[in-house]
Amino acid sequence: RSRPSPVAADYEIVPIRVSSQGRSDLYLYEGPMPFRIVETAPVEGAGGVRAVRMLGALTAQGMPPQALLLLSPDPLAEGDLTVLALDDSVAGFPPRHVRIVNLSGARVAGRIGDTEYATTATQTTVPAIAVESSVSVGVAYERQGSPTVVFDQSIRVGESERVLLVFLPPYRPGADVRVRVVRDSVPTSDTMEDS
Repeated sequence: RSRPSPVAADYEIVPIRVSSQGRSDLYLYEGPMPFRIVETAPVEGAGGVRAVRMLGALTAQGMPPQALLLLSPDPLAEGDLTVLALDDSVAGFPPRHVRIVNLSGARVAGRIGDTEYATTATQTTVPAIAVESSVSVGVAYERQGSPTVVFDQSIRVGESERVLLVFLPPYRPGADVRVRVVRDSVPTSDTMEDS
C-alpha cells in the first residue's frame, strides 16, 4: 500500500504462481492484513492489472509467521476460494513428519505407521506426525455406509524431508476421495532469503 489509510487502488497486486500438484515458490509478504487473493484483469491502455474480484482472504488472527497456504474451491460460494494457513515453520512442521489436510468434505481416517488419525468436517487437519525413513500409510473414508480404502502403501521420507497428505473431493459423483502426496525439503534461512 502507498498511504496510511489506503483505498483499493493503493495496494500492489503481486502475482503468485499456484501449483495443483506440489508446492509453489516461496513468497515473502510484509504488508498489512487481511491478505487478499484476487482475480485480476488487464488495465486497458495503461498496462498492468487491476483487481476485479476478491476470491479469498486471510486475517492476522491465528496466522503463523511462516505459513503454507492451501487454496480450495469454496463449497458454499461458487467461484470463491477457501484459504487455509498452516504453520510451515520448522517447529510447526519438522523434517521426517507427515501432516494431513482433508479438503474432501468427507470424514477420512486411517493410520500412519502405528498412529491412527481421523478427520471430520470441523477438524480438517491433523498435527504433524513423526515418522521413520519408511512408513506405511493407510487412508479410508466412508462410502455408502462402509469404509473404502483409497490409499495403502509405504512412503519414504528423507532426513530433511516432510510430507503433506492432502485429501481432495472426487472428480465426479460416485468416485473415490483423491489423495495427493506432496513432499518437500524443510526450508532453510537461505531459501527464505532468496524468495
